Amino acid sequence: MWSLRLPRALLHTAIAAYAGAAFSRIEDRRGDDGFRCHAGVAISAPIFGALTERLPRKRVIVASLVGISLPTLLAATSTSLAQLVFWRFLQGITVPGVIAVLVTYIGEEWPADQVALVISFYVSGTALGGFIGRVLPAFLLTGLVGA
Repeated sequence: MWSLRLPRALLHTAIAAYAGAAFSRIEDRRGDDGFRCHAGVAISAPIFGALTERLPRKRVIVASLVGISLPTLLAATSTSLAQLVFWRFLQGITVPGVIAVLVTYIGEEWPADQVALVISFYVSGTALGGFIGRVLPAFLLTGLVGA
């Protein structure tokens, strides 16, 4: 989920852009972004788990992917750190609809002797995406602005 990882690499630049006269207050709140985003994940994961027992898993995954699009786009239009943190929280709310449900979906759709391998590829891809989502934007930003 690039939309969760990407802002972490750019957060320092965003704080500087939003800072103005209140830089020290904003600098003290930079942990809010990660905390609120992951709090959203923690809050909604059990809800999505229960929801997928009642609804088709594919439908929940697709709805969650569509649902994460709106706060992702709105995060890009944030004019304050508080707005960014709010949209990131909503991103966190929608992510378990993909992550938690996908693991269950894999368990149901793949043959039993392939489930562990497929889930390991999924987990590896998630870890690699998390790494790339933090490193690539920082590298590009540094290269583009010489920071």
